[in-house]
Amino acid sequence: MTFARGLLFGDFRQHKASSAQLMPYALDLLHTLRQSGLKLSIITNGRTEGQASVLEQLGLLPLIDDVLISEEVGISKPDPRIYTLALERLGVSAAETWFVGDSPKNDVWGPQQVGIRAAFLPTGHALNGETPDAVLRDLRDVLRLGGLPALA
Repeated sequence: MTFARGLLFGDFRQHKASSAQLMPYALDLLHTLRQSGLKLSIITNGRTEGQASVLEQLGLLPLIDDVLISEEVGISKPDPRIYTLALERLGVSAAETWFVGDSPKNDVWGPQQVGIRAAFLPTGHALNGETPDAVLRDLRDVLRLGGLPALA
């Protein structure tokens, strides 16, 4: 079995930093993945200042290897180039990477265009013909994705 070396995460909602909240289990998951040696990245659409502020306020930056904010890199999800850029910056291949997110177009269709496996976390957005490689009940299910080392 090939272990994934990279794990990319979709948007952490585009809210003001003062009202941003993490999804349940997010910090525990990121700590576990970090301890396993996986490279972690966040790709988010939005304005650089606002998104950077949210990530800092939530305490995510020490747990993440790289962040791509659409305004900063000049490419927005679901453009396949943003996922390719993330892979290049992490130094991992698409085949060994999972993308986790809750937007069918941005977090399933987009990453799959460059060969990244997509795990969909339903939070109210309906699939519209997209076919995720995995559907998660909550973030703890990330630990059961194929190709990841046994972590729990």
